[in-house]
Amino acid sequence: MTNHFRLALGVGFFLLILPQAASAYVDPGTTGSVFGMFAAIVSGAGVILAFLARPIHRLFRRRGKKGVSVNESGDASHKPPTA
Repeated sequence: MTNHFRLALGVGFFLLILPQAASAYVDPGTTGSVFGMFAAIVSGAGVILAFLARPIHRLFRRRGKKGVSVNESGDASHKPPTA
């Protein structure tokens, strides 16, 4: 990230956390909706990470082993390394 983007992001975050006067009534139902939305976002991120973790883990595991080839079905078979 560029320095200007980091600065803008920092200033924006700082402005968001400053206390401000509420200009509207927030009822308890709104709070529940906000928490529900947050839970859905966290759950969705977890599902995405769960789906992506296994292929990424397999990719790095294969890279670290020498002499391992992958056949069409995706199974790894061990071959002696060739010179």
